[in-house]
Amino acid sequence: MKKQVATTLLVTAATLGSTVLAADADTVSTTVSDSGTQTATQASSTAPKTVDEAQVQADQAAKDKASADQAAKDSQDKQAATQATQDQAAAEKDTATADVNASQAAKDEAQKAKDNATPEHIKDAENAVSSATDDLKAANDNVETANSAVSDAQNQVGQAQDQATSANTVVNAATADQNKAQGNVDSAAKDVASQTDKLNNMTADKLNADKNKTTQSIEDNQAKVQTTTDQLNSAKQNVTDATTEVAQATTNAQNAADKSSQAQTDLANAKTANTAAQQAKSNAQSKVDQLADQLAAMPNLTINVNDWKKLVNDQAAISSLPADQQAAAKQAFQDEYNKFVAQVDAANVYTPSAADQKIKLADYSDLTQDQRDELMNFALDLINQSVTLWQGTKANNFQSTREDMTISQGLADDYSAANVNMDGDHLIGKIGAILTKYQFDRVSENWGGTLLSYMKNAGALTLGEMKRAIYQDIVGMMFEDADSNFGHMKNWTNNSGTGYVGIGFDKYGNTHYLIHTPFKSGVAANTAPIKQFAQTLDVQASLASAKSDLTAKSAAADTATSKLNDASAAATKAATANSQAQSALKAAKDNLANKTNRVNSLSEELAATKASLANDEAHLATVNAELANLSEARSKQQSVIDAAKLVETKAQQALNDAKATTAKAQNGLKAAQANLDAKQTSLDAAKRGLKDAQANVAAKEAALTQAKKTVADMKNAGNVLSAAEQALEAAKANLADKTAAYDQAVVANNEAKANLSVAMTTKSEADKTYQRAQQLVNTLKAKAALEAQLAKEAADKQANNSKTDVKKQLTEQGKTVDALKDYADQLAQAAFLAQLQAIASGNDADQVLADQLQAEADQAQQQYQRALAEFNKAKEEAKSSRVNVAGDAVSETSVDKLNGATQKGPKQVVEMLDSRTGVVMPTMNKKQAKATLKSSQHVNTMTLPQTNETNDAKIGVVTGALSLMTVLSLFGLKRKRTN
Repeated sequence: MKKQVATTLLVTAATLGSTVLAADADTVSTTVSDSGTQTATQASSTAPKTVDEAQVQADQAAKDKASADQAAKDSQDKQAATQATQDQAAAEKDTATADVNASQAAKDEAQKAKDNATPEHIKDAENAVSSATDDLKAANDNVETANSAVSDAQNQVGQAQDQATSANTVVNAATADQNKAQGNVDSAAKDVASQTDKLNNMTADKLNADKNKTTQSIEDNQAKVQTTTDQLNSAKQNVTDATTEVAQATTNAQNAADKSSQAQTDLANAKTANTAAQQAKSNAQSKVDQLADQLAAMPNLTINVNDWKKLVNDQAAISSLPADQQAAAKQAFQDEYNKFVAQVDAANVYTPSAADQKIKLADYSDLTQDQRDELMNFALDLINQSVTLWQGTKANNFQSTREDMTISQGLADDYSAANVNMDGDHLIGKIGAILTKYQFDRVSENWGGTLLSYMKNAGALTLGEMKRAIYQDIVGMMFEDADSNFGHMKNWTNNSGTGYVGIGFDKYGNTHYLIHTPFKSGVAANTAPIKQFAQTLDVQASLASAKSDLTAKSAAADTATSKLNDASAAATKAATANSQAQSALKAAKDNLANKTNRVNSLSEELAATKASLANDEAHLATVNAELANLSEARSKQQSVIDAAKLVETKAQQALNDAKATTAKAQNGLKAAQANLDAKQTSLDAAKRGLKDAQANVAAKEAALTQAKKTVADMKNAGNVLSAAEQALEAAKANLADKTAAYDQAVVANNEAKANLSVAMTTKSEADKTYQRAQQLVNTLKAKAALEAQLAKEAADKQANNSKTDVKKQLTEQGKTVDALKDYADQLAQAAFLAQLQAIASGNDADQVLADQLQAEADQAQQQYQRALAEFNKAKEEAKSSRVNVAGDAVSETSVDKLNGATQKGPKQVVEMLDSRTGVVMPTMNKKQAKATLKSSQHVNTMTLPQTNETNDAKIGVVTGALSLMTVLSLFGLKRKRTN
């Protein structure tokens, strides 16, 4: 038998309107505009009792919120402008201050110079000028003397050079005369010998023999003349033919040479192009190799994205399955998950570089700023790779600023100071304070456990080990986070627009990643980016571009090589043709030369034969004459010999005289050269003396110039001081103007800041008003749905008790339980907002309303629990009566699945807001809310429940908090042990 839900619930729900919800409606806020006027938002002192009335109020709150948002933006823009004006004024003031300091220094120097310019000092300076003038005159006199010495020495060198030249001419003439005399002696001796031989051969027998010989020679020469003449005519024809061949060969050779030259030019161009193409290919290959090596050393991720997304979606879908199918689905998912994790672990192993392992660290605090930036870049690399893989775009990747690093490390230091290790809870107060200080739209924390403390205690902590820890940390959060419903992953991958993250290390070696939305203008923060290091995605893109470039360069290089081979073949062919043409030309020319030489030889031979024939004929006449007058001929020959000997004697005497003359001339040349050397040495010394004298004049001129300047400076010191004093006064006046302008800019900026603060406060109040108004709409909708369901269930009481009707009643009863659950949830959230409003305002009336609403929320929760128990009991009774209840409408989310969740400290009732991400919101009582708000002044966060971890667990669970105020904050914790 099914037991019905008590209808008294409807009475409770109906009485909640005006009493409970007034805390959400009775709010008045003001906005201060740039002009200083105030505009009040619509105020409501009457709590709406229907959804339509609440919606009207929510719509008005939305308009007020939009107006406040615009006013806040306008104030932010105005304050940014006044801040820029103040910064510019400060810079101009600093410049003016520097000018005053410089002018003061110049005035002080001028005063010192004026003080030093006494009559005595001026007189001393004038005396120094007179002395320097005398020194310069003496130096100039020395230059004149040195110039004269150089001139005299140059004249003497010139004279000595002339003497040496003359002596050399005499030697040359004497040597020529001696050589001529020696020739005369040799010729005379030969003539004596020849004439003596002729006399000895002047006998009848020898003359007859000579006559016969000469006669035969005449006959031979006559025959030879005829033969040679014939040969010469033939040779001349050969020369004519060879000349024609040379002309043709010359034309062929020139054409071949031109073609070969062009081919060589083409080859040179092809070589140049090929060299450039090969170098470009080599450079492209080097770039690819460099980027590949760089990428190999970076934290690359190898993930099957389809499997990853399917895994996340499969887990999320389990809760929507019928209850009887979820156990099998969970087991199938676990098998799928285990397989995926094994693949991830096998494909993603990071090995630190040798260079990073050499950087030893005694503690996490030993990190330099650059090393912290390097670790943040390392983490960003992994985070952004994952985000890009999940979203398929780089558009929503994360950045990090100097402020992010400061915030994250400060938060990590807070954990250290509080002695909170991985078994503790998130420091919600500290995170809430960060949220309030920077006015982020969203902030979250991922908290990772590492083994770095063991490395530190073992003295093995290095920069490389810290990178390995970060790598394992992020891989675990991104891809091995099923036990947290991939909440850590979604903290990053659900980012829309530019996200920001920093990293900090607590004293336990745990990592703290603070994730948030962009900084707001007008909020003081150092948003300068951290030092940038190469990122894997960027290097991958550069490598892909470099490979594409290498492909293009390789194709170009292959084309250039092909063209070079073609040009080389063409050049070789042209060179061969040219070589052959030149060889043919040379052969033709050689042939022509040979033919010409033959003509010349024959011509010479013919001339020689004819001359020999003439000589023979003359000699024959002489021999015939001598034979006729032999005695007289011998007597005449002896007279010829005597005359020849007399000539020889005179020639010898002339030779002896010439040798004596030559020796005398050579001695004169030696003396003249020695005199020239001595005069050149004297000239060199004179030039050195002149150079020294000229240098001395330059020094004396400089001394005189400085002495005159000293006198002029002393006499003008008063004017210089006066000018310096005027410049100082002008600089001071400018500084006064700039200081006044700066002070005005500060006043204007402070006023803009004050207006901005009021506008931001107004915006915050408008946001809260809108949140409460919208929550009121949701609560009233849940109330209306509950009333409708209760009315429907009451109407169904008239049904009979057949099995079919029992099934229908169970279905309706389950819907009623769901409606009670939704209404209780909405009341709990409304109560939470009311408690925060009461604490923030300190208004007793707000607190009374909040307490009433909390009491009603608690009562609604109790009623829901009783209704759920009654419903479960009815289902069991129906089952025992064999009533089919498989189709009941009660969803699994109606059951408190976090019933076993525990937290250090006071126990809380916890509801699951999102079963996929594991984000939970505990019900916060007044005492806990006050404690939280006290630590952060204006906190939009809640205490987080913390699940315990068994020794066998590889990955911990994610916990978080959801603020329903102006900002949504989500915090995640990832605890992982590396086996």
